Amino acid sequence: MANAFHLPADAGTYSIALSQVDKSMTFTTTGGTFLSTSRVVICSGNDIVKTYTVGDGISLSGDLKQLILTFNGSDFKGYEGTTLNASSSFITEGDVEVTFNLEVKKSKL
Repeated sequence: MANAFHLPADAGTYSIALSQVDKSMTFTTTGGTFLSTSRVVICSGNDIVKTYTVGDGISLSGDLKQLILTFNGSDFKGYEGTTLNASSSFITEGDVEVTFNLEVKKSKL
């Protein structure tokens, strides 16, 4: 029997200013473990702005139950004043499991 389809979890909307450095989001699982192939793709419409992978913006805890996504506002230069969308695949490779929006704010710093 094939795996059932599911709706991705919507984690809401987050904001980042272009001047912010090393901002992180932590995800925790109680069932299963995060994959070494975990990825987060940030898009503007159909265009990929940035992809984060393990070792490049994503770190995993030793027991693989916690995933930390770290990003910098400078990753989104040219997108200030817009809201980008993110899709994440953490536990089942290729499945979109978590989505969120990222508002890119101008900064005077």
